[in-house]
Amino acid sequence: MNQNPSILKDTTVLKKFLAVLNNYIATAKVVGGLFLPELLSLRPALAQVYHRLSAQLNQIYQERGPTFVTSLTNLIKTVRRGILNLYLGFVDNKATEPKAVAEHVLKPLIADYLTDYKTNAAMFDEAKQPELLGLFAKTVEKLAMNKDTKPVIVSAIPVIFDHVFETTI
Repeated sequence: MNQNPSILKDTTVLKKFLAVLNNYIATAKVVGGLFLPELLSLRPALAQVYHRLSAQLNQIYQERGPTFVTSLTNLIKTVRRGILNLYLGFVDNKATEPKAVAEHVLKPLIADYLTDYKTNAAMFDEAKQPELLGLFAKTVEKLAMNKDTKPVIVSAIPVIFDHVFETTI
């Protein structure tokens, strides 16, 4: 993908990526915290795919308008939703320790996905992924319920609000 980012414009490739992603999502939901090493190894590629798809979606909307819908735009949104659902499956699992979420997931979520929400998705409301807000709600809930991780999430709340509300309001 580094050599050929245009491969993400091929619906066949996106469908195959989504099929693999769905397997990862199912695994993360079942094994929870045990999925952390895999999630950490996938993180750079997932973030790169998410950002490229966001840029691609914004380009389509700039050229044809935000109400333009094709199988490609729907598939782009579905793949981005799947990436967020992978994180949600991990965070939402009861076996996932809040400390693991605080140490390994929270900052990358903010850096990789909330920053995208604030910048790329700010151009068009149609490009925003509402699932991102649900993922952060679940992350905040999980970390706030644990006395050891509560300070981590409390300190992150202003950053989360800044990224979400600046583009929403």
